[in-house]
Formats: sequence, C-alpha cells, structure tokens
Amino acid sequence: MTILRRLLGYAYRYRLYTVLAYICLLAGIILGLAQPIIFQQVIDRGLGSIGPDGQRGDLPFLFQMAMLLLVVNVTISLLNFGMSYLNEFVSQRVAYDLRNDLYDHLQRLSFAYHNRAKTGELMSRVTSDVDSARIFTGQGVLQTVNTIVVYVAIMGLMLALHWQLALLSLITMPFIGYAAVTYGTRVRPMFSRMQRQWAQLTAVLQENITGLRVFKAFSR
Repeated sequence: MTILRRLLGYAYRYRLYTVLAYICLLAGIILGLAQPIIFQQVIDRGLGSIGPDGQRGDLPFLFQMAMLLLVVNVTISLLNFGMSYLNEFVSQRVAYDLRNDLYDHLQRLSFAYHNRAKTGELMSRVTSDVDSARIFTGQGVLQTVNTIVVYVAIMGLMLALHWQLALLSLITMPFIGYAAVTYGTRVRPMFSRMQRQWAQLTAVLQENITGLRVFKAFSR
C-alpha cells in the first residue's frame, strides 16, 4: 500500500487534469445509463402507442428519440476522447517524473552498489517497471473507478425499475467475484516472476552485446 500511495502522489501533482478526466468519466457514465431509459420510451410510447389514424407507432416521437440518441452517443464519444486524452497525459507525466527521480537516485548510489548491480536489471526497472507504474496510475485506477461507479449505478437503476429482476441477477455476482479473486491470486505471482525473468534477460542481453566489442578485438 505504501508503494501505491507513492505512485498516486505522483499523479496528485496533476490533480487538475485528473479531476477533469474523472468528470468526463462520470458524465459519460450518466449519459450511458440514460440510453436504456430512452429505449424504454421508444418501445413503450413510440412503438406501443396508437396514433390518431389508428396505426401503431408515434413517428414524430420516434424521430425525436432518434435525434436524442444521436446527440447522446456523440457526446459520449467526445467525453471518452477527453477522458482518454487527459488520463494518458497524466500517466505519461507520471512516468516522466518517475524516470527522472529514479535516474537521480541511481546517480546518488554508492560505487559498491553499481559494482554489484547488473546494468540490464537497472535498465529493466527504468523501462518495464516504470511503464507498469504508468499503466497503473493511468488505466488501472481509472478502470477501477469506472467499474465501481458503473456497477453501483446500474444496480441502483435496476432496483428502481424492477427490483425482483435485479435481485435475481445478483445471484451470479458471488461466482463472478470468486473467479476474479482466484484469477488475480494466480496471475500476480506469475506476473512478478515474468518481471524478474525479463530483468535477467535484459541483463544477459546487455552483457552479451557489450562484450561483442571485446570479443571482436581479441579475434583480430
């Protein structure tokens, strides 16, 4: 948790852009939840009603709903673009600051540390590990907030419209939660092992490429 708080501290430096990104996220979720209500009106009133001429369907109302859906979807697309742009801006700035701080820290370490440490492993930390931190501060946190807000909002809307059917749909939630926890428990050590192996691979590759000059010199 300490590491996560430190990473979020980097994102806090750009809190204005982060707040704007989450405003776009919440606005997009609200407009997305409005679409089922519009479709309900289309079916109940637009298609289910009988017009003055005795024909089923209210064509002017259907046209209005079609225009409303068009406006809603265009607005959602613009909000998603703004959210993605702002979120990526913050995550890239976090990665930039993190790499600078890491480079400054490496310069202040003792000669004994650099004598023990492998250059390939340090390169892996500066590139791969920092990129993982960038993804967490960007897409990771955003998708977590998005999932929580969407689930809460959808369940509230379902309970308001038809609480019996909403409770029936909750039967599968424990199984989904168990599958998610099981998957995360198994994947987390595999991902950590993959990161360590990638660091070792980078170290071996760096040593082999660096040694080519010496090898060719002795060959001559």
